[in-house]
Amino acid sequence: MPKLKFIILEDKIVELESEGYYYFIKNEEDWFAFTSYKSAFLLVSYPSGYVSTPINQKFINNQFYKLMNDLNFEGKMLKSWMYFGGTLDGNNKTISNIYLNDDNNNGLFGISFHCIIKNLNILNCTINNNVANNGCLIGQINSGDFSNIKIEGNINISGNYAGIIASNFNGEIDNFRIDISSNKNNLFNSFKGNFKNSFVNINTSENNNPLFCKYLNGTINNCYFITNKEDSILKSNIDTLISNSIFKFNVDQKIDTTDKNYLYNCIINTNNDNIIFNKGGEIINKIENSDFDEEFWKDGELKSFPK
Repeated sequence: MPKLKFIILEDKIVELESEGYYYFIKNEEDWFAFTSYKSAFLLVSYPSGYVSTPINQKFINNQFYKLMNDLNFEGKMLKSWMYFGGTLDGNNKTISNIYLNDDNNNGLFGISFHCIIKNLNILNCTINNNVANNGCLIGQINSGDFSNIKIEGNINISGNYAGIIASNFNGEIDNFRIDISSNKNNLFNSFKGNFKNSFVNINTSENNNPLFCKYLNGTINNCYFITNKEDSILKSNIDTLISNSIFKFNVDQKIDTTDKNYLYNCIINTNNDNIIFNKGGEIINKIENSDFDEEFWKDGELKSFPK
C-alpha cells in the first residue's frame, strides 16, 4: 500500500500508512504531522524500494484519514493545519484534553472550505485566548458534514468568537451528543446549516449568550436541549425554523416567547412552566398532527436521549 510521508515543522519525517482509501492516524505524533506539515510526499513502492513524489496541498485535502487509537493532548498546545478539506473517520475513538492558545482560526482543524468528520469523541477542551474563531472541533468553516460526534467533559473558553465550531458553519450536523460543563453556553458563533437528531446538555456559569448560537440562519430539527440557566433560545433578528424539539431550562423562569414565530411542534419547559408550540407560535395543549420523526419521538419526548 502507498504511504504518505510528511516533513513536519521540526523537519522530522513521519509516515502515515494506508489501507484501502484511508490513511491511519495511530498516535499524537501522527496527528501533529498531518495537521501541521511543512511539505508532503507520496511514497510509491517499487521492487527496488520507495520513490518519493512531492504532492500538493489539494491532494492532501481530498484524502481520507482514520483514527486508530485514542489521543490525549494533555500538556500540549495544538496549532492546526489550515484548510482541511478531507474526511476524518474518528472510528469511535476519543481525542481528549485539547488546548488552544494564541492563534486565530484554530481547533482540531483550523479552516475548512468543506470537510467530513464522523464517528468521533471529544473529551475536555480549553480555549485560552481572545483572538478570532477558535473551536474545540474546528475554528472557521465554510461548509461541512458532521455526524455521530460526542463532545463531553469541560469546555473552558476565553474570548467571544469561540465554542465548538467558532464561525460561519454552513452544512449539516447529524447525531451530535454534547454533554458539557462550560463557562459559556453558546455552541456556535454563526450557524447557517442544519442541526438535527441531536442532544445538547450544557451546565454553564454564564447568562449572557443564547443557548445555541449568537447568529442563526439555518434549521434545527428533532433535537433536545437542556441548560441550567435562564436564557433565550436564540437572539433576535433571525431567519430559521426550529421544529420537533424540546428546550428544557432547569430554572424557575417565565418563558420568553420572543422566538415563537420560528417554532413548529416544539416544547419549552421550565421548572414552573410548560408551553407547547404549533407552527408559527400558536400555543396548543398537546402535540397533534405533528411531523415528529418516530425514530426519535414518542409521546412528546425524544426517546433516543435521556430526559
